[in-house]
Amino acid sequence: LRATRASCQRATAASTSRRPPASRDPTTTTGPLVDYGYEGRVLLPVPLQVPASYQPGAPITLSADVRYVVCREVCIPARARVALSLPAGSNPPVDPGAMRELFLGAEARLPKPMPATWKAQASEGSDQFVLTVQMGSLETKAVFFPLERDQIDNAAAQVAVSTEPDGLQLTLKKSSLLEKPVSVLRGLLVFSPDRTFEIA
Repeated sequence: LRATRASCQRATAASTSRRPPASRDPTTTTGPLVDYGYEGRVLLPVPLQVPASYQPGAPITLSADVRYVVCREVCIPARARVALSLPAGSNPPVDPGAMRELFLGAEARLPKPMPATWKAQASEGSDQFVLTVQMGSLETKAVFFPLERDQIDNAAAQVAVSTEPDGLQLTLKKSSLLEKPVSVLRGLLVFSPDRTFEIA
């Protein structure tokens, strides 16, 4: 989504809540810093390479190298190697139906490409971006999560205003760390945990 420079007036409306997809109360704010995380049960999709020689029902061990950070007042990097051994046999250790619903629910919350019928544009003012999306229906709230760092002030309130008859305008405060004009504004537009779209 290309950002064009313009003289923009600050919108006035109630600020939206900040919630990324598939997460409950995920943000922690300390001054100008915002940490994003997840609570409860979290599924992280990863690709698996299965050997062509593998026979269904044979024992198998799944392993992964995991790098992560543990955060409270500061973030400490850590890493671990994890493994899961599945025994031979056709009887799964857990109910496959329950696991299927768990994964289908997580898949439904993954971000989706912006529909081809939508129109999105961003304008850049002296201290803010204004993201305007025409989507064919009136929306009252949304949250934008940038894919590039140091573009917007993540701790600042995002102000959403409905645009008659079919869209939404979102005002985003610029980051104080932004040093040059932004040519492309990319990110995720979240309407609810089950409605997240890629904006690019």
